[in-house]
Amino acid sequence: MEIREGFSTLADGRKVNSLCFETKKDLKDFYKKIEKEFKKEKKIVIPSSIESANEFIIVNKDWYKDTIYLIIDELNCKNLDNETFISVFLSFYDKNSNDILNPKDEKYLKIKKYFNNVYIETAKDIQVENNKKTSASETTKKTKTTTKDVNSKYYTTKDTILITNEIGETLEFSKQEFNNLIDNHPEFFNAYKEYGYPQDPDQAYHCNTSSIEFSSEVGQDNYYILYAYFLKQKNGVKEYAKQREKLIDIYSIINSLFGHFEYGGTYFGHQCKRILGYAEYSIYLLPKTKDDISKTYDITKQKELYIKSLRQLIDDESKIDNETLGKEKIERTKELNKIIDDLDKLITDNFYLRRAQEFHFEHYEYY
Repeated sequence: MEIREGFSTLADGRKVNSLCFETKKDLKDFYKKIEKEFKKEKKIVIPSSIESANEFIIVNKDWYKDTIYLIIDELNCKNLDNETFISVFLSFYDKNSNDILNPKDEKYLKIKKYFNNVYIETAKDIQVENNKKTSASETTKKTKTTTKDVNSKYYTTKDTILITNEIGETLEFSKQEFNNLIDNHPEFFNAYKEYGYPQDPDQAYHCNTSSIEFSSEVGQDNYYILYAYFLKQKNGVKEYAKQREKLIDIYSIINSLFGHFEYGGTYFGHQCKRILGYAEYSIYLLPKTKDDISKTYDITKQKELYIKSLRQLIDDESKIDNETLGKEKIERTKELNKIIDDLDKLITDNFYLRRAQEFHFEHYEYY
């Protein structure tokens, strides 16, 4: 399952902010649940079906007084094989300002959280339904075998366990807390068996954390730290120590650059910790041998263009920056360019260039 943010186009041609929930046949259950949610409302319009989607417009809800468009691919009602991907676009449009909602808008965040929770609960319901197909005794047996026998090798026998990492953050757990964590979050270990590869940290978090344990911003930070800790054991702690450190440095520099543009903010502080998860997932993607590298060309020109684009971004941001003026702005610009100098030195091949660009464009988008 995957949840992505972006834009979608309405029937009248308007582009609006949207969340895209993308999965296989299971999405039909999500469709049914969402449709039920929408039909609870008195003010709802369901226009005639357009070529490839049904468009629902809801204009009244307790927590959202503007207009929400729900575009659901009609294919989810057809007979699909298990490999077919289908999508739901939840699009947000502010009727009062006649414009799309900013992704940072409180309304946007509220509705995102609401539908995200519906999506997670649907996934849980599907799992419960699938489990019902197995007899109660078999289910109990499987649960015990999977959780207790397979993952028990990750248990600690120490009274207290400290989880440390490359950025100096430390998590402390009692033996019971840590072993309960192992039992309650098998996704840290079983993704390889289930999918053949680990989920990326965002996917893992949104699909496996409906409890209050990790629901806060700090809780999410801790989840990403734990994600990195367990995936690191699978990737190899010592084998990729240098590459891991370099990726963390690259991501931290990009986070720092945009943090400077925005004059700080809690987002950037939380990102400092979540970077551990993103870096560890990148270690998984790292080509392990020369035979795994298909792009063998010289990246000098591409790298120059990327670095140049960041320096241009500094100049452009400086023009609209009214927080710092005169000599202070000149000094600030110099310091920002020094940050880019450090990034330039760290990007030494195609892999690090691509990871830097992916991290940049995936997590730092402002309008």
